[in-house]
Amino acid sequence: MKKALLLIWMVSCLQSAPACSLAIHDWQLRFFLRFSPEITILPLSEPNLLHELIAGGSIRTVYWLGKPTFYGTVLSILLTLFGDHDPIVTWIPVSSSQGLVDIAAREGGSTVVLGSDRHSLKLALFSDRNSGNRCHQFILYETKRIRAIHPHPDTPWAEESVGTAWISLVFLEYPVPGNILSVSAFPLHDKIEDLYENLPVINSLVQSGVLKRRPGAEFTPESKEIPPIPE
Repeated sequence: MKKALLLIWMVSCLQSAPACSLAIHDWQLRFFLRFSPEITILPLSEPNLLHELIAGGSIRTVYWLGKPTFYGTVLSILLTLFGDHDPIVTWIPVSSSQGLVDIAAREGGSTVVLGSDRHSLKLALFSDRNSGNRCHQFILYETKRIRAIHPHPDTPWAEESVGTAWISLVFLEYPVPGNILSVSAFPLHDKIEDLYENLPVINSLVQSGVLKRRPGAEFTPESKEIPPIPE
């Protein structure tokens, strides 16, 4: 009877656990490329730096200092529309810092002036040796220096930090619809978030042996951390 109950418990754990926790990967680097763009490509670490202040409702406007580009304008609109903040925080792209601090100070301390430089963008492709190199992971990884100034009349501050952001795409053989297994990103509210996970396909690949099943005694979900990115 005890064995039957244990078996039922094990099956329920497997069914309720995230599908990726059923597979174990052995990621091997296949391709790597590094760029030094003049602008931010992944605008995730900038709002993450301001998350606590924005979540507290004290920030209404962010003047985003950088090289004027159409891409930057689109990113500003997306950050404003989909920033998941209440009240809405407006991101305004600006190309010159001249007079910005004075303007922000006159707006009553609800404004931040933010800029970034020293951008490094890395593209990496990994293959999973446990799947016979049929499963792959493509990673877009960005680091930058972020500087922010909050000219509050009572409690002003200036912050400088190294921002890190990445997006991971895991797919089977080719990155086409139906073959994409998962998409995750960092940082979203200071943590890794799963944006998409194709649970039925992942389960099917584990059952068929394409993805290597984790040992039966291990029920701890696999870490969401990405493989190490070369310097």
